[in-house]
Amino acid sequence: MAGDYTNRFCEQWELIDVVYGDAVAANTETNSGYNLMENYHRIAVVVHPVDINDALNVDIEQATT
Repeated sequence: MAGDYTNRFCEQWELIDVVYGDAVAANTETNSGYNLMENYHRIAVVVHPVDINDALNVDIEQATT
């Protein structure tokens, strides 16, 4: 859950979702789905490719309503 706004990332964090991929082709799409972030002050997105040849297209969307 959301922590104090003054906490550092190393002091308090929570894993919300993860998507694994290895040998991802350029025409492959994988979605993590909807993740509710309304109670969080900040979020961090970490992209860690498994293979140097993976074709990654990262798309982060914000809800409008």
